[in-house]
Amino acid sequence: MLRAPEGATRARHLDPAGDPFHRAGGHPLRPRGAARPRPQAGRRRAAADRQPLPGPALRAQARRCRRHRTRGGPAGAPIVNRYLDLLYGPEAAPAAGTGREAGLPEQLQALDPEFATRADPLFATRPLYNPYEHRWGDRRAEITDFAVFAAGETYPQQVRARTRVDCYVRYRLHAPVVRPIFGITLKTKEGLTVYGTNSEMAGMGDALAAGDGVVACSFELNCAPGDYFLSFGIASRDGNGEVVPHDRRYDSVHLCVESSDAFLGITDLKAELQVL
Repeated sequence: MLRAPEGATRARHLDPAGDPFHRAGGHPLRPRGAARPRPQAGRRRAAADRQPLPGPALRAQARRCRRHRTRGGPAGAPIVNRYLDLLYGPEAAPAAGTGREAGLPEQLQALDPEFATRADPLFATRPLYNPYEHRWGDRRAEITDFAVFAAGETYPQQVRARTRVDCYVRYRLHAPVVRPIFGITLKTKEGLTVYGTNSEMAGMGDALAAGDGVVACSFELNCAPGDYFLSFGIASRDGNGEVVPHDRRYDSVHLCVESSDAFLGITDLKAELQVL
């Protein structure tokens, strides 16, 4: 640890772009009792001579520091970087939905390269859309598009039982939403729920909180032949823990399942029978 020599004390000066004890053109130590030098024109005054800056002025100063930082600085710059991160938050990649298309799966990228960034809602124009869907919510968040793939087909008119289905849903946040929850449900045409899950149950945490984006859901369609409907929803919880629906699109996507192996009921449990 460095110690100041006798008769000297450290100057209370913080150079926003460098070492906190660095002073260009001078020594970081000032003899005890020596008169404080007058600040040069265009230079910031020592911290001990300044009154606390109001919020807007502090933010303006931090912005100037940040501009200096982008041009490079002395070895002490990490200290200032940490200060700016505390003030503004770390500089990060663009929010979700602003340039995510580079990370889309190949099949979705080939179908629609702008799926993750398009502002216009195309949900109701896609094949398999059910115009008799039941939709409600305050629309602070909105489900705007979807894509379905199965056995190499896009928006398949029929899906063979036990086929793997990949579903992608585009959502947009029009207002701040704390920890949005995305859900998906598969129902029979009679309204019986076959399966359902959501991002909260799946332990995804704040994965949807960054902003607009795409949710991917993949499942094996182990169902009896017949007509089924997918429902999507995005919601959140208020301060009392109550669910607040923002956009729920129930029975909005129609799936027709073809027979695979014969069985009874609505779902194939893949039972194995043998004589012992």
